[in-house]
Amino acid sequence: LLRSVWRARPGRGPVEHWLEIENRAGRQVTVSHQDSLALRGLNPGGPATLWWIKRGGGNASTQGGTFEQPLAAGLDLLLASNCEDGASPVPWLAVQVGSEQGLYVGWEFSGLGRIHARAAADRADRFDLDLGQHPDFKTDVESGEVFLVPTAFVGCYRGDLDEGGSSMSRFVLEKMRPPLLKDCPDP
Repeated sequence: LLRSVWRARPGRGPVEHWLEIENRAGRQVTVSHQDSLALRGLNPGGPATLWWIKRGGGNASTQGGTFEQPLAAGLDLLLASNCEDGASPVPWLAVQVGSEQGLYVGWEFSGLGRIHARAAADRADRFDLDLGQHPDFKTDVESGEVFLVPTAFVGCYRGDLDEGGSSMSRFVLEKMRPPLLKDCPDP
């Protein structure tokens, strides 16, 4: 049984999506690669720039930072996230259109995964985004078990990249982070 679950929480912030695969076969089954979110034929409505962050590993000045790349024909950007590689990208990507608007996507999982942005070789006004496991992923699911494909999110915003980052930060602090104890200072 496959469940596609969408969740929009009250207030500002992204929409979340995940899959639940329940094995009702009466025997073990192997589940292969599943994307948490696949967005096809996106039209930015004007010239756009993709933004992402690399963690920095042991040396943020040589391994980490904030990166940008114009959305252009032939784009093929693969951001492979690896919890064992401190210099791998954060599982987050923003698409900024001028200073007017943008969209961001991310993956609520710290394990192996990827964000893949692609545009056709002959046009930059349409592009695809895939978030999820690596294409070679597979796992065995025992009879009666449920495999949860990690949650991805997509959010839109008005304004510049700072507005988008601010919107996502509020979502993380208000919706994803556990509440702090009353007498505990916020780090």
